[in-house]
Amino acid sequence: MFRRMCIQAGGLLATGILAGCGGGQYANTPYLGQDGQTQFLSSPTHEVVDTISYWDGSADGGHPSITINLSEQRAYFYQGDKLAGVALVATGKEGYDTPAGTFRIMEKIADKRSDLYGYIVENGSGTVVNYDADIRKDSIPAGCHFEGAPMPYWMRITGGGIGMHQGPIPVPGSPASHGCIRMSRTVAAEFFAHAKVGMPVRIVY
Repeated sequence: MFRRMCIQAGGLLATGILAGCGGGQYANTPYLGQDGQTQFLSSPTHEVVDTISYWDGSADGGHPSITINLSEQRAYFYQGDKLAGVALVATGKEGYDTPAGTFRIMEKIADKRSDLYGYIVENGSGTVVNYDADIRKDSIPAGCHFEGAPMPYWMRITGGGIGMHQGPIPVPGSPASHGCIRMSRTVAAEFFAHAKVGMPVRIVY
């Protein structure tokens, strides 16, 4: 994991205890390019083009529910019996497995950041020195601070910090997160807008 000492003066940024899986720290992560060859992300915001996700729901559709298929790495949004949208997702990688089962959306926050995973950043310059920091394990050098990874369109489904949110899908069809369900930016806002607190979310294989 790439690190270098910070040289600016400064202290640590206080963080909360609430778990979160983060979503933007992927420099040097391998992915398949459009030519089928393995390439590497040059920045934490680089994503492959998504031609799978779509939204075809309505504002007054039927009772909403979401089914997430771990084997397919896709989420299906239903309004009643109608399939209203499909999202590419990236669920928990090995060691951070996303749990299967039936859950309900417990809260919605449009602009959330992770309390556990994110970046270590130099004070003043803003240079990121660690794109994949875990606040529980990684020390923060003097002159740096921790910034939680952005988790837009957050929808919590467990008390332990698992939820759905917009995030990078570096290799479509492959798990990549710290346990959360990352949704494609193509439809994340639509899923969030039409989801309701209390609606069921089923996670299946």
